[in-house]
Amino acid sequence: MAAFTAKGVLAEWRLIYELIREMSVDEILRYEALDELLGRSFTEEGSKRNPLERARRELETIDHRTLEVVKGIGYRVAAPQRHIGLAAVHHRKSRRQVTKAKQKLDSTNLSALSPEERERWEAMQLLTSHNLSQQRHMARQIAGLERALDQVRNGQR
Repeated sequence: MAAFTAKGVLAEWRLIYELIREMSVDEILRYEALDELLGRSFTEEGSKRNPLERARRELETIDHRTLEVVKGIGYRVAAPQRHIGLAAVHHRKSRRQVTKAKQKLDSTNLSALSPEERERWEAMQLLTSHNLSQQRHMARQIAGLERALDQVRNGQR
């Protein structure tokens, strides 16, 4: 087995992170710049985007900033006001997935389950129902925050 050989002095995620942490709000990191920085195609099918995700997590954790996708162009450093909207998108996606999980559970033929499987099904059904309830509550809170932000932006407060 061959020994691990580093691609360069810094890991790819670190190269990206060092670049994006110096960028201004609304500045765009273009795909071409990523290609040049990494010395490989970033958008080619099968190309790994893990380094960008790791850099984004670091940016969020350390710098309290995030990136948003600019379709076909690259990634923009999001203004703080955009974070709620970006979070809402992820929240909606997760809610759809939990709804699908509940549909799978609801369609289970319970008579075909062993007592142990039935117990696991009941626990999963309880967790899923609770999760959906919490997500509905969060959705109402997010909507309220977005309305309040819109009022502030429009000078209506």
